[in-house]
Formats: sequence, structure tokens, C-alpha cells
Amino acid sequence: MLNRAIASTSELTASEADTASPDSAKPVDLAIVILNFNTAALLRNCLHSLQTSRHQLHVAVIVVDNASVDGSVAMVHAEFPEVELIAHTTNVGYSAGNNAGLRRLGFGQFPARPAVALPRYVLLLNPDTVVAPTTLADMVRFMDDHPAIGVAGPRAPTTAA
Repeated sequence: MLNRAIASTSELTASEADTASPDSAKPVDLAIVILNFNTAALLRNCLHSLQTSRHQLHVAVIVVDNASVDGSVAMVHAEFPEVELIAHTTNVGYSAGNNAGLRRLGFGQFPARPAVALPRYVLLLNPDTVVAPTTLADMVRFMDDHPAIGVAGPRAPTTAA
């Protein structure tokens, strides 16, 4: 389970990022960063789908909220206490928001964290995504089976018309 921490500014200091890292007792297989802005209902559905998709994976979820006014932050606090939350006081935009989540995980820090202290894989996920039950395990297995691949992007299955 994650220790939930709230950041009320757009920047995290190195000490904040160090103390807010996911449980180091077991390496994180997959860290998921979700950038949110005023999508509380969609975010709720997304987070519920992640709860049923973890299987045997050690998954860390970070929601970065870009100053939502729709109750998103309160909803995450109340319904998903295991999710780490970064609550910005201003909308810092898509790239800066995702970067805040990645920094919280230990990426982009100087001095750099050792590789064993970082998640094995990271997924940047939009809050309007509902993850199918086997998707996370399938993606991790795919990446494990293809070590030469550095980046993968899952796609939603399509149905024939």
C-alpha cells in the first residue's frame, strides 16, 4: 500500500520525493501516473478498474490533479486511500503534471536513484480509461518477454461494425 502524500505546489523537493516513494519492501512492477483535471466521475471508474486489474503485480498508482474544482481530490481521498495524490493549486498542464508524477516515482532526480529503487515499468494513463481485468498483467508480461522494447502503448480493442 502507498503512503498518501499531498503536494500543494507544482514542484516537489528531492526530500519530498524521497519520503513519498512507494513501499520499498517489494519492488514496484508497474507504476501508473494518472493526470486529472475536472474528471472526477471518469477518474473514479478508472481507479475502480485498476483495483480489479492488479492480479499478482505490485502496482503503485499516483493521481496528479491539476487544480480540479469538481471534487476529484476529495473523491480520491475518500474512496481510494491507497492511491498517492499530488494536488496542484494551479493547472500546470499535461507535460508538467505527468512529470510531477514521474519525479515522485524517482525519475529525473539528481543524484539519480539506483535502478533497483525505480519501478520496473511506468504507465501514463488517461483518467477516461477503463482498464480490462487482464490488461496490466498482459502489458507487463509483454514487456518482460520482449526486453529489447523500451516503450509500449496498449490500444483498445475494436469491434467490427
